[in-house]
Amino acid sequence: YNQAEIIEQSYASYHEAMKRGDIEKAKTIYEEEKDKLAKYSRVAGIKRTESKIGAQIKMVTASRAMTPDQKRDALDELYLMRDRVARALVD
Repeated sequence: YNQAEIIEQSYASYHEAMKRGDIEKAKTIYEEEKDKLAKYSRVAGIKRTESKIGAQIKMVTASRAMTPDQKRDALDELYLMRDRVARALVD
């Protein structure tokens, strides 16, 4: 998550400079943070996926139609998925 925050901060700085019309600042940020900016769309996609998994976890937890064993199995699988997605950011 720390790596994602750093990438998001780089993107936010670049995006803010572009929004203000400060092209020179945007160019400087781009040159200094090129590697991080290239990873931004991947980070954003991973965060969207993690958010969807989190929503599924809440739905399973709140379900009255599932038995406790069914919930445990579903939650275990969702936690594994969330872990795999988070590890994809590090790889």
